[in-house]
Amino acid sequence: MRKLFLLLPIALVLALVSQARALELEEIVKHINATAASIKDVQASVKVTEFDSIMEKTNVSARTLYFALPHLTRVDSFKTRNGKDVLTEQLIIGKDFILRVWPQTRHGELTKLTPEDIEKMTKDRNDPISFFGKNIDDIRKDFQLQQIDPPAGTPANSVVLVITPANKDVKFEYSSVEMIIDARTWLPRSIKSFVKGDIPPLDWTLYEFTALKLNSGLKPGTFEPPADIPIKTVDRTKPAK
Repeated sequence: MRKLFLLLPIALVLALVSQARALELEEIVKHINATAASIKDVQASVKVTEFDSIMEKTNVSARTLYFALPHLTRVDSFKTRNGKDVLTEQLIIGKDFILRVWPQTRHGELTKLTPEDIEKMTKDRNDPISFFGKNIDDIRKDFQLQQIDPPAGTPANSVVLVITPANKDVKFEYSSVEMIIDARTWLPRSIKSFVKGDIPPLDWTLYEFTALKLNSGLKPGTFEPPADIPIKTVDRTKPAK
């Protein structure tokens, strides 16, 4: 009986700690959702590090992201050549089109799609960047959310969230996605995705966001292709003959 009385206070403390942690997580969710609701446009530089467990090596590249609600996205991809970042591809997505431009070979392709096709693409969570700036309640429809203690080396004023599929029916290429959130802007500092597997080390991709500008107003022409590059048009809104 005495042991029972000794254990009760401990159980009560653990319950209170657990409850406080759950409340803390929900407070974080409120902040992230408020920021997501306020987004009109975003610009960010991204360092992409990919780890290949078979080759036991990493590959580093760079991107620049532009988002403008409700429908516009642009991704500039760079590769390092002779010590310089060279623009190798520009991807622009609109309400009913996808435009790819390859500056080095000076050609591009505009694919016309239905708004429904574009919506399916933007809701595809198999691109980890799709979690950036999104409403957590929408993510929770298919995924579980857990707050963990920040790993060593995590910047100050950060919280760390781990996203995993809610059940086996969720089609997802990764075992988990780890987001380090800046507790001042409530936007991701980084997003790290781990591929599915049973034997570590697993392949992973890390996206680190810097030079982030929120609602700063993007320059006119941000989502327009270079005027001097020929662009081929492919219309996929009509049934193939």
